[in-house]
Amino acid sequence: MVRVAFPSYDVRTIAGVGGGVGTFIAHFAKRLRDQGDEVSIIFATGATHPIKVDQRWREIYQSWGVELLEVHNKPFDPNRWPDLWTMRLSEQLTPILRNFDVAYFGDWGNLAFDTVRKKRLSRDKWPTCVTVLHGASTWCRWGDRSRPVVPDHLNLEFLERYSARHSDFVTAPSRKIVDFAEREGWTFRHPPAVLGLPFFPTSRSDSVARVKEFKRMVFFGRLQMRKGYNTMVEAVLNLHRTSPKSLRSIEEIAFVGQDQENVFAGLRDRLACTGLTITHVGNLDSDQAGNYLRKHAADSLVVIPSPHENFPYAVIECSLIAGLNVICTNGGGAPEIFRGQGSAQLFDPNPEALAVKMRERLERPLQAHEMVAYDFETANRQWLAFHEKVRAASGKKPRRRTARKRKPTVDVCITYFNKARYFPQLLKSLERQTTQDFSVIAVDDGSTDPEAVATFDAMAERYAGRGWTFFRQQNLFVDAARNAAAARSSADYLLMVDADDVLSLNAIERMVEAAIMTGDDCLGASTLSFSGDEFPLDLETGEIRVPVTHRSIPLGTSLVAGMIDSSVLGGPMILIKRDVFEAVGGYREMRGAAHEDWELHVRLALGGYKTDVIPEYLRFYRQLDDGLARRSDRFMAKRRMIEVFDRAFGEVGLYGTANAMWALYSETQELKGLAKEAMAERRKLEQQLEEMKQRLKEVEDRPAVPKKRAARFGSPL
Repeated sequence: MVRVAFPSYDVRTIAGVGGGVGTFIAHFAKRLRDQGDEVSIIFATGATHPIKVDQRWREIYQSWGVELLEVHNKPFDPNRWPDLWTMRLSEQLTPILRNFDVAYFGDWGNLAFDTVRKKRLSRDKWPTCVTVLHGASTWCRWGDRSRPVVPDHLNLEFLERYSARHSDFVTAPSRKIVDFAEREGWTFRHPPAVLGLPFFPTSRSDSVARVKEFKRMVFFGRLQMRKGYNTMVEAVLNLHRTSPKSLRSIEEIAFVGQDQENVFAGLRDRLACTGLTITHVGNLDSDQAGNYLRKHAADSLVVIPSPHENFPYAVIECSLIAGLNVICTNGGGAPEIFRGQGSAQLFDPNPEALAVKMRERLERPLQAHEMVAYDFETANRQWLAFHEKVRAASGKKPRRRTARKRKPTVDVCITYFNKARYFPQLLKSLERQTTQDFSVIAVDDGSTDPEAVATFDAMAERYAGRGWTFFRQQNLFVDAARNAAAARSSADYLLMVDADDVLSLNAIERMVEAAIMTGDDCLGASTLSFSGDEFPLDLETGEIRVPVTHRSIPLGTSLVAGMIDSSVLGGPMILIKRDVFEAVGGYREMRGAAHEDWELHVRLALGGYKTDVIPEYLRFYRQLDDGLARRSDRFMAKRRMIEVFDRAFGEVGLYGTANAMWALYSETQELKGLAKEAMAERRKLEQQLEEMKQRLKEVEDRPAVPKKRAARFGSPL
């Protein structure tokens, strides 16, 4: 017996709504519970306020012996970089998931991200992680015909790709979704297993009388753009114009599904010219919708026109209702439901092809023996056999890279310039590291402050007994100083650190451990920012003693998003293999321009080197008014980032693409700012107008003052 978790945004049902992912979980979770596993469904929502699973389904899960947990997201944190809501939610799930042996995740906004990242970078026990390819954010946007929001959706795509890439197993209902993911550049540790979808019928469908003609056509699915309601409407209008006789028996067109986008009224108006009754049946859950179709199976043609579906349960459920005529597009994974048969039930995903197929079926309905039913029994066996492999893997110790015969050597490379107050604190944090298997190479990059020069010399004398290297050079700027320190090293790894940083007491041990485990070429870490001169740590306990101003938990080398917001890439403190550092030529020296650290991350990724970020706070960054990030030339810093991307684009004849993308993004941000100002001004004017109207009304409502009558005989004076 193993403990199995299903963390998901989609759970049957929330306010009567449950999608395909929630349906998959319900079918599979019950079967795993029936065979003896302990199963928990974790409803994880991006909302920060409590949202409850419907009482009916809470009772159903309880009757199955399936535990239901609910996790809600933390609020937006303006002091976190980047603040990706899916990333925050995955971090909340990690401590819960450590109590499970197996966890099944969906690919959209993959909640496995924090768990799989910590699993690959630590020796702790973690669940076996499985990603199921239901349809990631890019797949959904193609279906909705919408463009990504920059940079949020770019970061989301990176999170999804990373989570699937580092999951222990990946599975998919259809070959179609696997091919799509691979065309989008996704990679996997092992080839995804294509298994269909589990399905366990809860209702019996009796035989029906021979179908002679249809009285209604049913659009079956939620009223969403990607479900193809426009294709349905255009096809009906096409028939009405070109072949009205084919609709002679039809009395009603029913849209059966939730109308979350409030589009039904518009669809009804567009179809009014047909003279048919247009109805909406939107208050049914999945089981009730199935009962509706069974009731009308003998006289209804069901249309599922979504051009971009994976392996839809809507088609599965319809195919298993005896005598129900259903037609659907061949644009997604639906043909795989019919196992290469059922051509009479498929059409190309466009209104013209659907109109032809409608006319074909209206003129000659298929009989029960002519329609293909989904082979759910084979799919169920495949899923249970797959789960047995997952169960077996959960009992094994994770395979790690072969241990080295010797511990790798590490040189901590420190760049120093006028940091007299803070340099001793960094060295103190190095002195108290949990491992001492490292050396130090510190370079004074031409400090101009006499106190800074004296402090550097004093530290060189103080730590001379440790064999640490201290040297001075003329001021060449930080990128050249880093290269100069690295040039004096013969160690396996270089740890790049700034003189005003402080390291957590386990930073070096933790980073070297992760590097050995993964074999990665370069690793960064998360950062806590603080202000002031105080030493930020308790040297005995490692606890934080200062107020934290910002938290940075980088995603990693999200290259596309990195062109826009480079902070997702990681910080300047990196552990990098020395031979890799030398192979890429170290830091590109560009005096006066910061972001040499981000540029190196990009160059490593473009060079095919393996990089990652340890999601633990191993660096304490002191924010200074005169720090390099604030006094360097920001335009030049951005220029160096654009140049490194454009050199990559230039290899395929597209030099200038990164510059164009940055310019377009900057213009949109400026336009958004102007629009925001205009809206604020409009609200201000509207408020002033309302105030003026209110004052005018008060004047108009004021009772009239009666005029004094003049004295009959004139003024008494």
